[in-house]
Amino acid sequence: MNRRNIILSAAVVLFAALCSPALRAEGFWDGGYNVSGVRLDPTVKGSNAELYGNYIGGLFKSSSQPVSAWTVGAKASSLVHFDKLSLTGSFGFEQFNGKGMAGSMFITPETYPVDVIEFTPGPKVRQKYSMSGGIAYDIAPEWTIGVKVDFLSANYSKRKDVRHTNYRLDMDVAPGFVYHADDFAVGLNYIYRRDTESIEADQIGFASEPYYAFLSKGLLYGAYGVWDGSGLHLDETGTSAFPIIQNTHGAAAQFTAGGFFAEAEYRHSSGAAGEKDRTWFRFPGHEVSVNLSYRLPRPSATHTFRLKGSWKTVSNYETVLETTTSGGIVNVVEYGSNLTYVKDGFILKPQYNLVMKQVRAAASVEASWLDEQASPMYPYIYGQKTFRLGVNASVAVPVRGFLPAVAVGFGTGNFTTSSSMASETSGVETEPYKLEGYWAGQMEYLTCTRFTVNPSLRYTFAMGLYLEAAANVLKAFDIKILKGSVRYDATLKLGYSF
Repeated sequence: MNRRNIILSAAVVLFAALCSPALRAEGFWDGGYNVSGVRLDPTVKGSNAELYGNYIGGLFKSSSQPVSAWTVGAKASSLVHFDKLSLTGSFGFEQFNGKGMAGSMFITPETYPVDVIEFTPGPKVRQKYSMSGGIAYDIAPEWTIGVKVDFLSANYSKRKDVRHTNYRLDMDVAPGFVYHADDFAVGLNYIYRRDTESIEADQIGFASEPYYAFLSKGLLYGAYGVWDGSGLHLDETGTSAFPIIQNTHGAAAQFTAGGFFAEAEYRHSSGAAGEKDRTWFRFPGHEVSVNLSYRLPRPSATHTFRLKGSWKTVSNYETVLETTTSGGIVNVVEYGSNLTYVKDGFILKPQYNLVMKQVRAAASVEASWLDEQASPMYPYIYGQKTFRLGVNASVAVPVRGFLPAVAVGFGTGNFTTSSSMASETSGVETEPYKLEGYWAGQMEYLTCTRFTVNPSLRYTFAMGLYLEAAANVLKAFDIKILKGSVRYDATLKLGYSF
């Protein structure tokens, strides 16, 4: 990304924010999938534009994170109301430069039940563009219809062998409606999501030793070998990359009365890895989520209580393919598939927010349970259960244009593993390959005890211009495998709200 494009992107962001007035606030419907609900609270409106830079370092990190990285970006958002119409939109650009990166070759690791892992640390660059637009219109005094579209495009490249280039597309479309009367409202909307990503791997010249990669099929069981071997699908005849595509259909229902808000959502996803007639994996999934909120306004303070919960399950099937050639024509025959991985996850997050004239405070607890089972080769069955707990609290005190704030957090977790055999008389003696060292480091990173401190200071000038500096320091304890126990980052923001 050259300097001219960065400046142009920043200018577009600032122009987008200058198109509508007022100070942005948060409402129950704002930012959700049913954009029709933004008509219910006309006080929630405004525009914001922001330029930011971030540096992160420290050796307490996952295997896919950088040793150090710089990120610069710009974003803008706006919500404006007219007599019968509301418009909302946002735009963002981000440039990321990371050093010493290896691990997952995907832009967003752990998004899919399969993963491709490489082991040669090197620099990686990511550019990300995001856009969002929504419209809500009153077709009758008690009926509002709307539609919202979110779009994200990202590209990712590594500059050292095994080098690779990724392209990711993520798009959401959500039409819906709301019926409202007085302080009562009911909404319903449809959700469609399509996300795709492809990995194009390459090697420049020759190396004294071959480069290796690993294809994880669940719980880090899978295929290990030279990166361009046929079992890893990175450089396979008949395919140009390692592509993944996932389509999701779902629906959400909302209900609000007085200060109470409830939303329930269901999604069904259908994903696949491969292209054309070479589909290596298929992974269907289901997800259910609930969001309950209650706002209690009082003369001296406003109390907001939230409870969010979600359950998600994904199954991964590996296909059985045979390639044949007849009369010079290559044919791929699919004979069936084997269930190699199942994941069930549950997250529960209660939260409390307090807004007073001189104090703003928040506290939350997040608990997650993950139950996984991998069967990469008959008759072996491996299980793993992971529990993670996080507690966070923050407080901010406005003082004459300054907004000093501090947030603290605590996290911990544990896991258990199990193994069994579907048959004791199968005659199979070779056990599935597991990336043991990589797995041990990842589990230590996920479940070790840690504390975080996040101080920040914002100063707001006249007309809504603000400057903010923030830092975050994480300290982990009882580290035995990872190279360090500290992670830190610093962020500087220049923004404009009006």
